[in-house]
Amino acid sequence: MHEKAAVRLAGVTAMARLAHDWGTQRQMCVDVLCAYLLMPFDASYSEEIQVSETLAVLLQTTFVKMKMTLSSGIIVTLTCRKLL
Repeated sequence: MHEKAAVRLAGVTAMARLAHDWGTQRQMCVDVLCAYLLMPFDASYSEEIQVSETLAVLLQTTFVKMKMTLSSGIIVTLTCRKLL
């Protein structure tokens, strides 16, 4: 994991966009994004909270809507994680 939150934020945003555009590997991209959210982190580190919140919003607004409109069958697995 990169030490700079801005780089991590750019990475999750790019991966979300890639998932949106790359139909054949969409589920793999979503799995990577979900795995990132499931990684433990120090909640007192406000920049990491911002990255996690942004990723949660990306998953909700992009993939949940995409699943409903495209019937793509995307599975978003976020077990054992309390989203902020």
